[in-house]
Amino acid sequence: MTLDELQTKIIDDLTEELSKRSLFDADLLEAKVKSAIEDVKRRRNYRASGYSESDIADDMEQFYSNIRNVALYDYDKIGAFGETSHNEGGTNRSWRDREAYFIGVAPFVG
Repeated sequence: MTLDELQTKIIDDLTEELSKRSLFDADLLEAKVKSAIEDVKRRRNYRASGYSESDIADDMEQFYSNIRNVALYDYDKIGAFGETSHNEGGTNRSWRDREAYFIGVAPFVG
């Protein structure tokens, strides 16, 4: 699977899940998926590994759920960037730390 195919699969899966929401925005979702892929790539530190683009794509497949969860986390926070607390109509909202979604994404050491 190429990185483009991985990106498309994650976008398709999240679109199926999120498209029933009244404020669903496919363009914003795509941007969040691309950003999540770049975040995982950066954390993996492929430059230190000497991996080819094909090797990177193969390696990234194992982080499908990390990428998907980071993209979903970021998408759900649109309009509430940096919010640390929210109370409305008796409902309190708190969020899991974004870093928790990168558990298992270890960098290569050069």
